[in-house]
Amino acid sequence: MLEGAMARSSCTVGDRVGIIGLKFAEEGRKEGCPIMESAIRLGCYLRDYKHAAIRGRTILELGTGIGVAGITASAFGATVLLTDLPDVIPVAAKNLALNADLIRGAGGLAQVAPMDWAAPAAELLAGPWEYIIGSDLVYDEASPDVLAPLLVRLLGANPRATVLLAHMHRTDAIDDHMTQVFAQHGLDIRTAPRDGGDQGDEDITIITVRRV
Repeated sequence: MLEGAMARSSCTVGDRVGIIGLKFAEEGRKEGCPIMESAIRLGCYLRDYKHAAIRGRTILELGTGIGVAGITASAFGATVLLTDLPDVIPVAAKNLALNADLIRGAGGLAQVAPMDWAAPAAELLAGPWEYIIGSDLVYDEASPDVLAPLLVRLLGANPRATVLLAHMHRTDAIDDHMTQVFAQHGLDIRTAPRDGGDQGDEDITIITVRRV
């Protein structure tokens, strides 16, 4: 595990997700942090399993952070709206600008917008979205109480959307609470395959969420 971590630390985000030229202003300072590693894990999953599937598709990213997963998806040719809290959006916008030519060359499109999970704008809910993605969205026991209702509303407006989340295991209590709250809201959680590519932290898994 230590050797793998050392090897990853010498690689750029672009190296790890397989996109030459992809760059992020903060990646040196963010290397190893949960949201960065989760976003890279999601980017690798999109590369390995969804590369062709997401090209030309519309994607809503929740909790984009510095923009790793959303920008990676757009560099695979998807149309992505990266969302987060208003004070975070400028960072994602900066990284989006750094990769604008790369995204354009891949036939992708990306924009940023603020989003309040508790009171999301109607147009953000409506989409239409074909994929809904996010990285490290459940980091404490309070997170599922806000995230689950949002996913219900998004899937209600976009019933055919595929939800893909990179989830980091922190404690059994947090994971158990997430499973319980999601079930109470009629949401089923499944774990996606884990093989190939940059696996990163063993505590990070890709989960799919659907209404039951």
